[in-house]
Amino acid sequence: MLHVTPPAAQVIGDAGFAALALLMGSFMVSSFLSTGVIKWVGVVGAMRLGMAMEAGLPLVAPFVVRWPALRPLIFVGSCSTGFGGGILWPASGIYLQQLAEPASGRAGEINGDFFSWFSFNNLIGFGATALLLQAFSIEVVIWAAGGFALLSVAAFFVLVKPWPPPGVNHLAIASAEQPVAAAAEQTICGSLTAVLRMFGRRQALLMAPLAAACGNGEGLLWGTVAKQMGSKVGSYSFIGFAFGSMFGSRVGGRFSDRVGRVPVTLLAMLMVALGFSAFLLAQWEDAAVLSPEHEGSLFVQSLYVVTGTCFGMADLAAQSMGKAAIGLSYGTDQASIDAGYGHFYVVLGGATTAAYTYGSFFSNELQVAITIGLALLASVCFCFLPPDALAPTAPAAVETEAEPKP
Repeated sequence: MLHVTPPAAQVIGDAGFAALALLMGSFMVSSFLSTGVIKWVGVVGAMRLGMAMEAGLPLVAPFVVRWPALRPLIFVGSCSTGFGGGILWPASGIYLQQLAEPASGRAGEINGDFFSWFSFNNLIGFGATALLLQAFSIEVVIWAAGGFALLSVAAFFVLVKPWPPPGVNHLAIASAEQPVAAAAEQTICGSLTAVLRMFGRRQALLMAPLAAACGNGEGLLWGTVAKQMGSKVGSYSFIGFAFGSMFGSRVGGRFSDRVGRVPVTLLAMLMVALGFSAFLLAQWEDAAVLSPEHEGSLFVQSLYVVTGTCFGMADLAAQSMGKAAIGLSYGTDQASIDAGYGHFYVVLGGATTAAYTYGSFFSNELQVAITIGLALLASVCFCFLPPDALAPTAPAAVETEAEPKP
């Protein structure tokens, strides 16, 4: 997954809200259509298409910096990145599901490790950007980011191979790289509306609050909270977020395979509440925006770092639980599993967009109350998912449970 857009953000300027709105709107639309795209070009084909499109913003940014008259390309790049992400994320969920065969009992581990590596790449990308900015101009760094985006797409096309390997067809997918045959359960046209139909499925509705809690929290953190932290404290908070995500998703994924998804999800939602409660406490201590002229007390700065770290530990760990549960909630109904991933990201993207939007109109207290309310609702709803999606799946845990009592 690409995370080289921060330098590109430097050239968006006062068009930032419109570019963000286009990006998130495109993400939601393509998430709706993701099942049809996957049906059309296959899982790996959809990932490659999504990867190429998601690189749109960092690829156009250098040209906008060099030739300001091309600034409208920022909106084209935002749409491309949004559409690409809406295809790439659901397709990656299906790909991970194929890696974590249901019988292996490693669904939590595979998804957790994926998000842990994602967070590690965040650190590398943002760290490299910060170091390059110390020695080079922003224009040079943006060109470097564009080049890295192009290199990443090329490497992705070469390195990511179909899975399962030939002869392994436990998910009734003919090939992860070739288009699915017309004899599949759904037609391509029918699959285009599959995500929309998921809003009438019990499992998807029970999963929706978890996606909404994660998406709303992301919008609150990177919208409202980031504005209050300033650049210096914000960088510390982001580092806390990245390290928290690396730890939370990796440990939470493995832990969930042994004790079940519910304890990890409940702990993640508790961390959401604690993190944003720390933000409110920081605001009550010092409501002014932090800046070089007003850095705030060490206590207030620490509270902002706690906010980022706690939400980092919660966000991607919760998404790992959601994606693992989706892959186990529908049995062998692969069409519903595919649509379930698309539905999850439609809700997550919609909640993020909503949080960015209402952040300018609602008080901090109301925004935090909405986020904690969604976390509480997610905690309750998640417990009512099918038992197979929640139970421990690691072989050691299953064998222990299966042993007869003396």
